[in-house]
Amino acid sequence: MTTSDDSPTSPLRLGSAVVHGATGYVGRHLVRALVREGVTVLAVGRSDDGLDAVREWLGDDSTLMRPVVADVSSDEGSRRVGDRLRRHGAIDAAFAAIGGWWEGSDLIDLDTATWDG
Repeated sequence: MTTSDDSPTSPLRLGSAVVHGATGYVGRHLVRALVREGVTVLAVGRSDDGLDAVREWLGDDSTLMRPVVADVSSDEGSRRVGDRLRRHGAIDAAFAAIGGWWEGSDLIDLDTATWDG
């Protein structure tokens, strides 16, 4: 439902979410926005140190952050995240703030050799 100026009348209500890349600039801001809305966030990052830094940066808001140390570019890391998600239960939303900035051709125009590189 929206008002006459197309502004939402209420925010989206989520119970829990997962944020991949939670230690990066975009990821940590996603985590902060979600926990400030009362969402429990499984924050996925590659290191304890990085996730600890996010927790410290969040301050009092960090109580809803659940750190998950895993490198999802590996099979083991992906399994670790999957196991954690299964233990957690229902997830209402997932965000992937991973990867770097791309300044090359449109991704759809890349050949498979570039993707495999």
